[in-house]
Amino acid sequence: MFYYKRVKVDNKAFTLVELLIVIAIIGILASFSLASYLKYREKSILTSHALPVADACAKDVITYCIDLSVSAPTVISLSTVDLPNCRNQNVLGYDLNITLLGTFTCNPGGTVSNGRVEAILDSVPTYKAVCDLNENSINCRVEER
Repeated sequence: MFYYKRVKVDNKAFTLVELLIVIAIIGILASFSLASYLKYREKSILTSHALPVADACAKDVITYCIDLSVSAPTVISLSTVDLPNCRNQNVLGYDLNITLLGTFTCNPGGTVSNGRVEAILDSVPTYKAVCDLNENSINCRVEER
């Protein structure tokens, strides 16, 4: 007589459906991380190229107000003065055009108040570099447009 021996099959592998679900989840997570990466990339381009230009322009504004020595508070626009570091410029090695905007108030004693310098890169539409000038400080940062 023949006896058939039952072989126990041990299924420890993943099914095709389980693998497809895992791949779909990985794809969704990758799309979120890619969007975050692009934001960080834009901010880093602004931080390394536009923020130093805005900071240098803000320091030129302070020097200008000290040299101007006004007798009454005077509001001045960056477009009306010719300061060496406050000109629109191209960044070397990149096709980045930096546009500088802003106004400031020169006070008696050479202090600056209500000053703001903005550096905008043509290739980065979502962020801008900003330097705020107050009595005793320059505060520079990258913020959304």
